[in-house]
Amino acid sequence: MKTLSALIVLFLAMSLLGCQDTNDAPKAALQNVSAFRNIGHQIPLETGLRWMEAYNKKNSIQGRDETTGYFITASELQSGLQAIPNLTGVVFHHAIDDAGEHHFITIPIDESLSVWSYIPERKYIDANTNSEISAVTARLWALNYELAYPEEVWFHFFGKDIFDEIAAIPYFTTLNIEPAINDQNLTPQLLLIIANEQTNTGGRTNGYDEAMVYDASSPCPPCAVE
Repeated sequence: MKTLSALIVLFLAMSLLGCQDTNDAPKAALQNVSAFRNIGHQIPLETGLRWMEAYNKKNSIQGRDETTGYFITASELQSGLQAIPNLTGVVFHHAIDDAGEHHFITIPIDESLSVWSYIPERKYIDANTNSEISAVTARLWALNYELAYPEEVWFHFFGKDIFDEIAAIPYFTTLNIEPAINDQNLTPQLLLIIANEQTNTGGRTNGYDEAMVYDASSPCPPCAVE
């Protein structure tokens, strides 16, 4: 049974990766792409820390200074963003590898607004290891998560504009990726955090003494990009 399931997942992955979008009019012609580039904005650090604590509490993660460890370096992020033309934003996709470990996969999105269409230049970056993985591996791991959690949020989309802001932060060296929960409406959030490593001493809640925090992503489902 496990072998059959693996073959089905592999077939789905190869089918999706091998298909080009054959529509005469791309999604970008039907939607205002500039609106997608504006998705996401900065929030107060204290709000982000509180939401991270709510996530830790719900998931029985001990200690207020615990972070998840998902990250991408500035150089790796820029390499991925610059690899495709007409960048519109970035998807951070939940994934599960063959050993059952959770991952976040970073996927740049162009004006087609498609997560899995074939783009030869696209880079899939594993935020667990800060390294590139293949398109097939990315899709397999993402499908593992989607099949395991069909009713949950599969990914968060942030528009290009906030990455332009992040790139301009003088102390930006690492993009930290932190799951969180809005403690007002209990909706899942994904926070992008840029800590000032020169002033961070690790003594503050969640190890962030000074940081810029970005939220307000577009979750899927419901899917703004597909």
